[in-house]
Amino acid sequence: MRPSATSMLVFFGLSVAGCTGAQMEAQRMQKVGAETVATGKACIEAITENPDYSSLKTKLYLANDLQFPLEMLSDKRLPTKQDIALLYKVHADVQECRKGMLDGAAKMHPMIMLTLVESFAASDKVWAEATDGRMAWGKFNEARKDIMVQQQERMVQANAQITAQLQNQHQFELEQRARAAEAMQQWAYQQQQLAQQQQVVNAMNRPQVINCNYFGSTASCTSH
Repeated sequence: MRPSATSMLVFFGLSVAGCTGAQMEAQRMQKVGAETVATGKACIEAITENPDYSSLKTKLYLANDLQFPLEMLSDKRLPTKQDIALLYKVHADVQECRKGMLDGAAKMHPMIMLTLVESFAASDKVWAEATDGRMAWGKFNEARKDIMVQQQERMVQANAQITAQLQNQHQFELEQRARAAEAMQQWAYQQQQLAQQQQVVNAMNRPQVINCNYFGSTASCTSH
């Protein structure tokens, strides 16, 4: 019936030390992803428990997982006119769930948005055939299951690509911080050289020297 909300739970496996922008971005996406999954699951469960759709429960698998009963995958019956009317209503409810998931995906990463949109498009193609009365329940359920599996696989691939991007960003940040720290040390040395020269020229004037410590994302500078 829907792209599984649980398929978004594959995010994010990245774990980096320190407090870099890459780590903060990974943590932000993890938080948004968890909130999006929770919202999506609650929305789908509300549809599943809706008594208006009780007549579909033996035909259309509504649970929020991939455990499709074998009898539902082999059902050769075609939807009746009453079934089709209900399928349109179910789809309208699912669209609201999709909207919430897309709102969350938009805050996470373009790859997540792309994966969801492609899955929704594939799913709606199948829905169009089912609501036209041309597809048996078993094929409908099988096609939906295949789309959900494919979505999960694509989510894993997207997760790997996003993680690689963040890891590269993290490494780049570490390298830049190391260069900044080294530059600060060189600067301190040059200041000391200048101060020594100034002391020789004018012992009466006290030179102003700035010392900096650079740790994590914080630079602490003092002058004396």
